[in-house]
Parts: sequence; C-alpha cells; structure tokens
Amino acid sequence: MDERLVNILNSMAEYLSIAQMKKLQEVLLEQLTDQLPKSKDISNEDYMKLFLDAKKIEGCSERTIQYYRVTVARMLSRITTPIRKIITDEVRSYLVDYQKINNCSKVTVDNIRRNLSSTPLH
Repeated sequence: MDERLVNILNSMAEYLSIAQMKKLQEVLLEQLTDQLPKSKDISNEDYMKLFLDAKKIEGCSERTIQYYRVTVARMLSRITTPIRKIITDEVRSYLVDYQKINNCSKVTVDNIRRNLSSTPLH
C-alpha cells in the first residue's frame, strides 16, 4: 500500500470505527489504484508488512500483531512460493509438518490455521 494511503488511514483511525476504517481503505484502494505506481514483483516480506500494517489500522494490539508476524514468518520460511501463488495444499502440508515437528495439539494447529487464514494468501 502506498505510504500516502497508510498516512491517511492512520490520520482517520481515531475518528472511525473498525468497520468504517475497512470501508475507507477499500474505497481509497479502489479509487486510487490506477493512480498508484504498479509493482509487479512484491516480495513475501512486503506483503507481510502490508498485512501487519492493515492489522494495526484495524486496531489489533502489538501482542496480536507480533503473533501474526511470527506465525506468518515461520510459514514463509518453509514455503518459498510467492504469497499470491500459495495453494491450499501447501498450507495444509505446512500445518501437518508443523504439528509433527513441534508435537503440538490440534487446537494449536487450528489457531495457526485461523491466523494464516486472515492473511492475504489469495
């Protein structure tokens, strides 16, 4: 997301509800996308930064944002496919491997799955 849009959203954050902030973000992106410089190859790290910025705007706590950061970074260290091209089977395989390697419960894996499902993996 263009830095100017982030600045606008941050400036409006104290005046708008989370739902209103999401709608403002959608409208700004829809109306200004053709005016923004096009970037064809955005790295996974850049996508992750955009995602975390969006979570800040939505009002997530620093602790929650850190949890997202760690969870997504851990997955991206194992799946090197660009985020926009990751398929469901890759995520499923990652979660199965994660459970085996870390010997964790199904509840933990489901928490990670829900966390990842809120990321821009589409």
